[in-house]
Amino acid sequence: MSQEAKDKCHRTPKEELTFRLGKRFSSLVEWAFDNGLQEELEIIYLLLGLNPNIVGIANLAEEFDHPESREILKDWSGHSYTDRLRRFTTTFIRNTQISSRHAAISPSGTIEQVRRQFPEFEKRTFLLTLYTTVLSPSKDASIYSERRRLRMWLAVQAAERIVESNNVADKEISQAARFLALGHGNSRWRLVDQLLTAAKRFRADAPENFDRFSDSLRLASRQVGADTSGDRAASRFLNAINSIAAGESTPYPELKTLIYDERRFASAPPISTIQYESDSGACELVLGHDTEDEQSEFTWVVPTDPTDSPEQQQRSSNSFFIQRAEESHYLPWSYDGVLPPELPVLDRWIDRSLRSTERTMALGGVLVWLSCRFGRSLYFAQLIKISDQLGDEWSITTDLCHLQRQSPQRRNSWQPNNETTSLVEPFSREIQLELPKQLTAALEYVTSNLIGDEPQLGQLWQSFCSDPVERWFNDVCREHFPRISSSKLAQVSGLRAYQQTGDHNLGRLVSSAPNSGLPGACGYASWDIKAIEKGLSLTTSSSANDNVNILGSLLVPLESVIQLEIRHATQRIKNTLIEGDWLSFHNQFAQYCVIALYAATGCRHLRDPFESLAHFNWQYRLVYINDKTDDGLHSGRLVPLPESVCALLRSYVKYLAKLADAISTLRPELASKLAMLLEGRSTPLPMFFKLDSALKWHSMGDHDLPGGELLQWSLPANVFRHRYAQRLARSGVSIEVIDGWMGHAERGAATYSDYSPRSRLSDFKQYKKELEELFGSLLFELEAFDELEPNFSEFFLDATGYREPIRFGFAERRWNRSQDLKRVIREAKTDIALATQITPLASMSAQELDKLVQRMLYRDGSLPHPYSAIRLQLLIKEADLAGAAAKSAIKRRVVNVRPERSLLTDEVPTQLGRLELVEKWSKKAKRQYIKAQLSKAKALQMGAVLFCIEKRISYLRMIRDIACGHHFHVIQHKKTYFLEYSETLIVDLHLKLTRHLHLKLTHPICLIMA
Repeated sequence: MSQEAKDKCHRTPKEELTFRLGKRFSSLVEWAFDNGLQEELEIIYLLLGLNPNIVGIANLAEEFDHPESREILKDWSGHSYTDRLRRFTTTFIRNTQISSRHAAISPSGTIEQVRRQFPEFEKRTFLLTLYTTVLSPSKDASIYSERRRLRMWLAVQAAERIVESNNVADKEISQAARFLALGHGNSRWRLVDQLLTAAKRFRADAPENFDRFSDSLRLASRQVGADTSGDRAASRFLNAINSIAAGESTPYPELKTLIYDERRFASAPPISTIQYESDSGACELVLGHDTEDEQSEFTWVVPTDPTDSPEQQQRSSNSFFIQRAEESHYLPWSYDGVLPPELPVLDRWIDRSLRSTERTMALGGVLVWLSCRFGRSLYFAQLIKISDQLGDEWSITTDLCHLQRQSPQRRNSWQPNNETTSLVEPFSREIQLELPKQLTAALEYVTSNLIGDEPQLGQLWQSFCSDPVERWFNDVCREHFPRISSSKLAQVSGLRAYQQTGDHNLGRLVSSAPNSGLPGACGYASWDIKAIEKGLSLTTSSSANDNVNILGSLLVPLESVIQLEIRHATQRIKNTLIEGDWLSFHNQFAQYCVIALYAATGCRHLRDPFESLAHFNWQYRLVYINDKTDDGLHSGRLVPLPESVCALLRSYVKYLAKLADAISTLRPELASKLAMLLEGRSTPLPMFFKLDSALKWHSMGDHDLPGGELLQWSLPANVFRHRYAQRLARSGVSIEVIDGWMGHAERGAATYSDYSPRSRLSDFKQYKKELEELFGSLLFELEAFDELEPNFSEFFLDATGYREPIRFGFAERRWNRSQDLKRVIREAKTDIALATQITPLASMSAQELDKLVQRMLYRDGSLPHPYSAIRLQLLIKEADLAGAAAKSAIKRRVVNVRPERSLLTDEVPTQLGRLELVEKWSKKAKRQYIKAQLSKAKALQMGAVLFCIEKRISYLRMIRDIACGHHFHVIQHKKTYFLEYSETLIVDLHLKLTRHLHLKLTHPICLIMA
């Protein structure tokens, strides 16, 4: 080994980067590592063509920091390389010490002098020269902004080629940059402005984004190029723009050696999908665009035969959906998993394989063990590395004794900072498990002749066996367990965790792959070390306390912190009440009640929560919550209320009645709305609202109003939702029940649905004690606000221009969604039009069409589009219009992963009171009517009504059939009566009966119907 190679082995990453860039960059390197920007620093170094003697980093930073540049960066947010450059330049500019020490290089004079200012202008420093050249002003501000947009676009394109293609200097980007290095008043600006104006027309009114700008430039360059055939420089420039926009990479061959190591940089974050393997094929899960409270849905992209009819494609998608719903139940006898009789056989085979002296068999046993333990197919199990570096995927430590990974979380999960770490329970983001000694011995055996660092297990496999591991395992399966396949192994881990803990969310998490489509229910509960050990049946090697939270939500607030803040909030309200400031008191009291409801119900944080008094039922102590409903995508739910919070709410209702009287002369229209609200009628006023100095109402989400914010801490607004899930689980409430109360309902696996035997009222009664303890421990004040007498006699209204909302709550969310859908459809049509003007759908190659499909599913190539299903459906519709060739080229269809839809509506709380009256009438009718008093038709109708009430049957077709005497008969067994029903039942006692519904009848109903 050469001395230089030896020195390189002993350099730290900082020293290595400083060695590559030059000593003058040492302080920049130090700063970059401190801010996690070391890759961005080197990318900018390469795209500007810098060398150890030219420190021109600030030139690009200043280019990205102009007022119009910041607006452009907002337009392009979400694009991976734009965001990386933005983060670097913003951090650089804000650090005055580092930015002043490494100031921008000033232009040396005229444009020609600037071109000669840096070496290798054509092949290396073309972008540095461009950003040293002052952008020529324009009388039209929009034109000036578009010029800046074009210059910034070149930098982003250059960064993408450096990372993705190892192209440090692109010929076409050089051509465009050298053309754009123009002085004031240069006649070539006319051509540039013509190009940018044409591109703007192609984008029309669609919102700006990076890909849309690229497509419009490609179209505009072709359009403008038709008129510049005589100008060779202009033609070369427009051709270069077209080539860059098309994504072509044309490096200077002699500059390839400037990339020191292949694939040095981390490329764009992987598209937020996860490939799901099954025996029926590979499917792709497009994750929804998350907020911190799981506000969007997943989309499955399923493979279909494009030559099938729409009905056949729909049937294929539905069968896929049924398969996924089955897995959500963790059924031990599911056909897609390893069956109970097969598991012991598989375990014995793994045990024998690990002891085998044949390296292929031993390593195969390791891979199958990993697949079964951690929910990976063999393909993904072989991607596990032997490395001490902690990552999102499992890795085996170099001592071969441990498995480790960062704990999986949902995307955009809350992360504590220096201010909030002390407010939550201790946590760790690292999971390290001890490998069984037998597995360590097998790994030591197969790696004894290992050469190189940090290999993947798949690389080891290839050194022993030329066949893919899946093919090898299939040969093994044919001999030992013919029904098992590679994809079935991945189902073992989650099923075992569920069987050992009874927690399906834990089963989902412990078997989750990086970037998995974890449901919202996995984002709230938290599990400590003991739970992980129980779920995986492995011992952790962590030295931390067993109660340290290691999986799930990190937002596990300390109970003492919440109790203290509630006490402070209570005291603030009391102080305001003593001061006689009734306006501030109202705003604080409304917040206080809403906070209590959040804590008692786990409701999602909304602008207008608990919007109607009609949603509450005091007799059954429950509330109807509709915190995520969007045109059938989600449904409302019933949640039980602790008695103590009901007492607080009754005080609030009494206060509202007195408030209406107190402001009747000041704001009679508001007093009238309050009266309607208290009667439970529809009203243009939510139940909880704030008031301003003009006594105009505001949503609870509005700030800067009298009284201020009641909770004055740094924890997020949804902290009580997290606490609700965590505390109920710790107190022993069924995980299924918690999911039902919180509104988590995966398709086919909802807690309360037609497929579930659970009863809401039974669960409410069973877990009443746990719910009371959950809320009671927070020590909300109940009696202090029972007898309030608001007084606004000395209050003077301020004149404000504020207009009260015309929509709130569910109506506002539905309206916003409709506007979003209209906007999305317009944008999708614009994107399709831009792409098809370049190449019509019927003429697109399979590669071009697949790229367009990706554009429909993902924003700027990496972030999933929140309305991907709608966008892809629009493309499929356009392909249908374009003809069979285009339609058959699209080989994917989308299926939204929607929750189970509930039949509950916001009328349920009110109707529950009427149900008692109906049941009383039913009991009276059973005694009053006998068959002899009724005609046959009337008897059937009466029997159907009584049967519907008694059995709570809501299947309308069944009730109609019974009322008409169709498709059922009554059977007597000793003193017991049964009703047998089927939609196709032929009343013939000699025929064999299949798939019929049998329900027990009471004697009075039987007498009427028989």
